[in-house]
Amino acid sequence: MQLWGVTHPEFLRIRKVAKEAADNRIERSLYEKASGYTLETQRVISRGGGKQEVVTVTEHVPPDTASMIFWLKNRRRDQWRDRMDVQNNLTVTLEQIVMGSYGQPIEIAQRTIEHEPKADDAAE
Repeated sequence: MQLWGVTHPEFLRIRKVAKEAADNRIERSLYEKASGYTLETQRVISRGGGKQEVVTVTEHVPPDTASMIFWLKNRRRDQWRDRMDVQNNLTVTLEQIVMGSYGQPIEIAQRTIEHEPKADDAAE
């Protein structure tokens, strides 16, 4: 289609305008779904004796949480993204590591575990 558009630039321009209009419509719909909206609809109700009447009903569609989250994650990425970047500028010297938090050398426990081979271990 891109190749055909080279020889028909008017087609490419119209296609771009149509895509932009569709994107704008979806954006408006997402906004309305995220913020909630009110609409008027027509309903047919039955009256006694087989009569029917068309009435106008006002309906409220409540805000949708998933739409709100999607909107905010895309429009305010720094505040609403799932992963936060945290910078840590902690500097620790070797002396602080060796001396510990009370200024005393840290005791390093050393332990030896004796293991006597079992008769089953010797056969392997």
